[in-house]
Amino acid sequence: MRKVHKKFDAVPNCLQTPGCEEKRLDALRNKNKDAFKGPYGDKEVKDALEVIYLKKCAYCESDGKEAAPFQVDHYRPKKGVKDDPAHPGYYWLAYEWSNLILSCANCNRPKSTQFPVAGVRVSSHPMLNNNPEELNREHCLIVSAELTAEQPYIVNPETDDNPAAHFSFATDGRIGHKTTAGAYTIRVCDLMRDELVLKRKEIFDEVLLELLVQCKAYDIGEIDERQLWWGLLTVVRRFARRVKDDTKPYTACARTLWNNFRQLFFIPQPDHQARLNGVYEQVNQETNVLI
Repeated sequence: MRKVHKKFDAVPNCLQTPGCEEKRLDALRNKNKDAFKGPYGDKEVKDALEVIYLKKCAYCESDGKEAAPFQVDHYRPKKGVKDDPAHPGYYWLAYEWSNLILSCANCNRPKSTQFPVAGVRVSSHPMLNNNPEELNREHCLIVSAELTAEQPYIVNPETDDNPAAHFSFATDGRIGHKTTAGAYTIRVCDLMRDELVLKRKEIFDEVLLELLVQCKAYDIGEIDERQLWWGLLTVVRRFARRVKDDTKPYTACARTLWNNFRQLFFIPQPDHQARLNGVYEQVNQETNVLI
């Protein structure tokens, strides 16, 4: 998961129309009995989120080529909360821009209405002028004091300063957690599903294979030491560009591999390992990739 920057005041037009305001009012009146159809699912909303998220899922970082179809996910579920059966759901946030996230269907499906929190859960909408049919929109923002105090366990890439700090990645593509929120997010969004593990593993495998090919060519006399250095340099530079390209899928995984390059990319022959470490240091100084 990578940091995503969304302007909460840059609300799509379809979420500000009189029709959408009527939908909000219906939600306040009917709570979780509301049908919740309309503006949040408009193409305008999805298109805006795809731009913000660089066409990658908020949770697993799969892109549009590899993921299940993208959906507009309600970070706080609009209709019921699985973790709290008595809760009506965050019905007042159904059309709230700061509550909408881009998710692939494979993350959104298991997440469903799960929303575990560490703090006290907000159970009713904030009123304006003490009128139950007037919504205090300022207190609907995801960064409002009331919602922040819930201390959600699902990591949100829009509000967390460093979402990647909650997770760890192994060379076999498995994802681990460094925090309780990381553990909940992995479980709730099923981030250990097989296809994700395989795709993340491919990042490591492809780079290691290219490095070993260069070393093998040197060992059998196809290239000399100077050519070996340039071959290793080409592979590592290509990987550095991939790490810095936020449009690529699985950015957080790639950056973990890069930051632990010398420990993870191991070549049995000491001379080759020394060359590779030297190449890594050169590229790191050239590009300042280290995150």
